[in-house]
Amino acid sequence: KQGNQVKKPYILINTHYTLANNCLGLDDSFSPRNDYGPSDEKKLGLVHDMQKESESLLRVVELAHVLSAEFPDIDIVIRPHPSETNQFYETATKSLRNVEVIYEKSVGECLVDALMLVHEKCTTSIEAFFLGVPVIQFNDNLNKVDNEMLQSMGVPCATCGEVVSAAKKIMSAGVTDKSIVFSDIDKSMIKNITETNIEAVVDGIVNKVKSKTKSPSYAPISFARLWLWESQYALLAMLKKPIRYLFFKNKYRDYQGYRRSFDGFDKNEIQREMDIISEMLSCSFKVQFVGRRLFSISRR
Repeated sequence: KQGNQVKKPYILINTHYTLANNCLGLDDSFSPRNDYGPSDEKKLGLVHDMQKESESLLRVVELAHVLSAEFPDIDIVIRPHPSETNQFYETATKSLRNVEVIYEKSVGECLVDALMLVHEKCTTSIEAFFLGVPVIQFNDNLNKVDNEMLQSMGVPCATCGEVVSAAKKIMSAGVTDKSIVFSDIDKSMIKNITETNIEAVVDGIVNKVKSKTKSPSYAPISFARLWLWESQYALLAMLKKPIRYLFFKNKYRDYQGYRRSFDGFDKNEIQREMDIISEMLSCSFKVQFVGRRLFSISRR
């Protein structure tokens, strides 16, 4: 089934097992880029991290099978982290007719049509929280969550059966229980986000820009100059790529990891977002792209 044929709303499972399911392969997972070495302690630490991720990865596949059988009329969408490979999930769930692996869409786009989000220590849960999407945290060791705020996000479930029970409750009531109380730090962060005066933020940015432009060292950069710099960067990157591949394998691996994490802005997506903002604010904006890494926005 293609991504655009997924029935909405669906149960969204967001993953981030970038060591155990590395899009660049195990050779990259066990590399200095991921802190494998030089000491034995460092190497063993990464092996332990790999062990935990591998277990969690298989638990997610198990969960997909359980949810598929329990809710045959609801689609289950697995959305891997950009640094993961989708092939593992596609192969492991290929016999499940109502499970789809979506790789192209941003997590924000996936959340819009989600009935609920299932995650494990993932910051996507914060986005879901503010979008009003019910959240389930699937973690068999809830006492060892690094981030207290992530631990607070959603109904804590340690087994597939608990996830099924929580999902049924969400479907029947449309709400989630937050049985874990936010810490004072978490509350202050949420308050800053929800109670921020946007006009004051904009005024602060404008004043900061004005103070910078009045500085004696300030010199405006033309669009042509920016374009020239970005063109030089793109040309240099193109020339370096085969050299890294042939003679500097570690640098080539690092470069591939960087490109996988951020391969540049999607012009169509940026323009689509600006069209929405323009409609909301009843004004028109001009978007100019300077290569793939930089763009400018100005009011028409």
